[in-house]
Amino acid sequence: RTLVDRVGRYALIVDELTFRQDSPNAEVCFEWQMDQPARQLGDGTVLFPAVRESPARQVGRRGQIHVCDPLKTSGGGVRATMTWVGPVRAGERKTFFTLVGIQPDAQEPTLGCRRVDNACAALALPDPALAMVHVEGGTTAEVALLAGDHLFVTAATKLESLMETKRPVDVDWDLRSGALHVFAKDAAEIRLALEKTANPTLDDKPIAAEKKESQAEITATVSLPAGRHVIQGAVPSSQKAAELHSRLASRLEQARTARAGAIAQPKDDAEPQAAAAKMK
Repeated sequence: RTLVDRVGRYALIVDELTFRQDSPNAEVCFEWQMDQPARQLGDGTVLFPAVRESPARQVGRRGQIHVCDPLKTSGGGVRATMTWVGPVRAGERKTFFTLVGIQPDAQEPTLGCRRVDNACAALALPDPALAMVHVEGGTTAEVALLAGDHLFVTAATKLESLMETKRPVDVDWDLRSGALHVFAKDAAEIRLALEKTANPTLDDKPIAAEKKESQAEITATVSLPAGRHVIQGAVPSSQKAAELHSRLASRLEQARTARAGAIAQPKDDAEPQAAAAKMK
């Protein structure tokens, strides 16, 4: 299980299951317990009054749970159980993405989580985002959460067209403030596509790195020793950030359309059979 937590906003939970035996109707259950009675929408969504403990206990913030598949939801009061049933093979890996979030001022819930494939889910935070595991291509990482205002990746060597490195690093990048937190297990050199006016610093010191000028951006090459580092002023290329946002919005719309079609299909009421699974 992997947890990506943006305190006070949302948490993304990624569960990777590996099944130990074949089954035509394996069952996976997700059980939730809230502080206050919840409302179940029946499609893998639960709404509940979220509690804030600090600075004073307050009830009424709009809490939401969204799982990536349209799952049957049962239970009542403060408990909810979401159940997935489907065929599996021994050794098969299945990934479930769950978004838990709050929207204190929203009239209606606008968060969402929709499966794209077994290793990817499109998110509404409510702005479009993408969650992926064991991905290669535009982004190469073990876990990736790409949003219009921030990027989070683990063991990454490529982050869209904004970052590249030969040795894997963990990155938490606030695109609006330009604060980029990096953890490098080994010494690494990273290349960043930044806005031409960016003036990045590494651990509060000006970056002594070659900057290759282009028409709209600079490419900063930064050498990092092993350990944790903070690069301030790493404002990403606005052109590349806009291109990423457009791709995220497109993927979310496609996933919403596919989800609507899945909900409309008739359900198979076959009895589930036990199939042991281990969680990674």
